Amino acid sequence: MVDMDIIKTVWEGKLPICFNLSEKDTYSYEKLTPVYMLVPRVSYLPLFSEKLQNHFKRLINHQEEFKVWFSADKIPLKSHYPVGLLYDCASNQSLPWSITVHFSNFPSDKLIDLSKEENLESHFIYTVKEADYLKSRGLLIQSFQQKEMESIWAGLKTDNFEQFWSINRKLMDYEKIAHESNKAGGENPVVHNGFKCIPCRVYLPDRIGFVQKLIKSMHDNGDQYVLSDLIAILELPLDNVTNYKFIIHGIDVPSNSPLQWLSENFSYPDNFLHILVKTVIEQM
Repeated sequence: MVDMDIIKTVWEGKLPICFNLSEKDTYSYEKLTPVYMLVPRVSYLPLFSEKLQNHFKRLINHQEEFKVWFSADKIPLKSHYPVGLLYDCASNQSLPWSITVHFSNFPSDKLIDLSKEENLESHFIYTVKEADYLKSRGLLIQSFQQKEMESIWAGLKTDNFEQFWSINRKLMDYEKIAHESNKAGGENPVVHNGFKCIPCRVYLPDRIGFVQKLIKSMHDNGDQYVLSDLIAILELPLDNVTNYKFIIHGIDVPSNSPLQWLSENFSYPDNFLHILVKTVIEQM
């Protein structure tokens, strides 16, 4: 069941970030003043490119069209990952988080070019549609009007919780998914109390990218899948669940949390659960 209080608390999570201009992009000997921002964890770094460009433009030694990209500890940051996920995956988690802004030498072999907002928007909407296909075979989002899709993006871009969730909540209504399926005369794509599948991506220590498979919300006997079931479902190379913790939105989530509930309340705006698995450091 959707709990809007929890969802809003998650949405309001922010990270203090210190943005520094790459020394390779400046011709000035003037001391470079960094930019400090409180950035929503659910947002994306390219959405702040214009502000950063306006701040650093008099120091930049390039006149051609920019391809802005970001790095932390000399590691390029994936612009299509939410900010909170990037931070949770970072090895250095001191705050404020130090990020370097680059205006040249775009590493096309390591990053998707989302320097233009329309490209980031297209990638985001595509991911939302993928998530809905997993949950409902696309039965809900296919009925959306163009203005509703635009409203979802605008709500995320402007950090407008009410605007975003007034539309996105429709994508969490599994009862309507069943209703729409019955109207279409097809096989009901969902179990009685959940989505057909859970949009979920798992990020492992020392592994590039994520692991993703079809994950049902319930067992055949009606019991709900819980977080710890991911170890067997995804065939993760983990020995004992007690040696690991599951991080979503920077929160250490109990391993017995139902995936259906998490999907409704802990998904990022792209409607995916992004779960980071970390080793538990034993206290001496």
